[in-house]
Amino acid sequence: RGPDGDGIYQHQQLALGHRRLSIIDTSNAASQPFTDTTERYTIVFNGEIFNYKQLRIQLERKGFTFKSHSDTEVLLYLFIADKEKCLSQLDGEFAFAIYDKQSEQLFIARDRFGVKPLYYYKDADRFVFASEMEALIAFEIPKKIDTASLQTYLHLNYIPSPHSIFEKVWKLPAGNYITIESDGRINQQNYYSISNAYDETHLLDYEASKHELKKLLEYAVEQRMIADVPLGSFLSGGIDSSIITAIAA
Repeated sequence: RGPDGDGIYQHQQLALGHRRLSIIDTSNAASQPFTDTTERYTIVFNGEIFNYKQLRIQLERKGFTFKSHSDTEVLLYLFIADKEKCLSQLDGEFAFAIYDKQSEQLFIARDRFGVKPLYYYKDADRFVFASEMEALIAFEIPKKIDTASLQTYLHLNYIPSPHSIFEKVWKLPAGNYITIESDGRINQQNYYSISNAYDETHLLDYEASKHELKKLLEYAVEQRMIADVPLGSFLSGGIDSSIITAIAA
């Protein structure tokens, strides 16, 4: 599935690399790593922000101007405007990192349900993160099997966050973000959980729930149809994929 482009950004002891699969705005104006006009903030981003057009309108009203039609640029300027509070405004699937050249702080976040993966490794000398384990291995990290994680995998057929199959390699949990300071300090925060979002006061009866589910499904599929490239559907013939394909059609 690509890549349609790649790039590297470097500053002081930091480097950000990105390989792109173009979905929204396939032009070079949307290439990553993407830096704002002040050259203070740089982003690498994997995923899609489904409500980026609405967010862009809000940002334009605040005086922001755009050079691309990408959701990447919208995400970067939303972070510049609202910092970590931007996460509650995002409707999408994402793992992204934004570097502030002035403070030398790195901000990394993962979507509410962990659709997009994010692994990181930390020792006394370095912090390395990526969407795939293979990228960490390319940095010659110690490939020492975590025996507790192996037992968990054999029991559950997957390894729950924040653990991974290797020692000292972690998965950033869904609905979390971390900040890495220039001195190596790391702060992790949870910004979303199902239990906190659940509200019993909005429970509906069965008939109303059916209508609400239909409305949400149609909205969700419509949002995911936004793309500047052809789209397809993975149709297994089950109830869920059949409904999604029917709505998309």
